Amino acid sequence: ETGANQINITLNYLNLTKNEVIMVGDRLNDVKAAKSIGVPCILIRRRYNPLPDTIVIKSLLDLFQYL
Repeated sequence: ETGANQINITLNYLNLTKNEVIMVGDRLNDVKAAKSIGVPCILIRRRYNPLPDTIVIKSLLDLFQYL
């Protein structure tokens, strides 16, 4: 999957592990890609229902409670 590959490339480039990052996205594909490789993720709510076991926020300001 392209999204998962991009996440892995970024992790390797930044020398970070999956436990050191949180993926924040606004599309279901962002969540699917992160979950497929075990990266924690948060979805910024748009017009669709989230995937099971997905944290959903309404704006980036809500992100601070998860950091």
